[in-house]
Amino acid sequence: MIQPQRIKILNQKSLHHRKFVLYWMQASQRTEYNHALEYAIQQANELNKPLVVCFGIMDHFPEANERHYYFMLEGLKEVQTALQERNIKMVIRHQSPEIGVAELSRQADLVVVDRGYLKIQRAWRSGSIVRCFKSMNTLFMCRGEMSEGISLRIRKRYLK
Repeated sequence: MIQPQRIKILNQKSLHHRKFVLYWMQASQRTEYNHALEYAIQQANELNKPLVVCFGIMDHFPEANERHYYFMLEGLKEVQTALQERNIKMVIRHQSPEIGVAELSRQADLVVVDRGYLKIQRAWRSGSIVRCFKSMNTLFMCRGEMSEGISLRIRKRYLK
């Protein structure tokens, strides 16, 4: 059970009875202690739909180098294996994340996203919210990394 204070409904649309529930993995690249993933699984089970996890890889993430990408890709292989063991499909696209999630969301009943705190992650989320509004998806954001009080202090200090 995910604590209700971790969940924020970003829009409220009626369900369209599409193919699956979509979880957009961005900040929480793991299968353990991932509140957004568990919330997405819960939603998929309630709707009796499969869950699809999507992740977008772009070529030029700010300040990332080859070692960062290598480490991330190794971790994503582990995530994909763990998801397969739970019968969850993972889609990894070589494109800007907000574009990939917007395309996949057209086939989804609802979209769950973890909360990324970096400026670029907030920008992706803003763009996806607009695109999901256009495709009439209900969009949930799940906070998994830290408490809201700590998050607010970090944003004020570092992420202006």
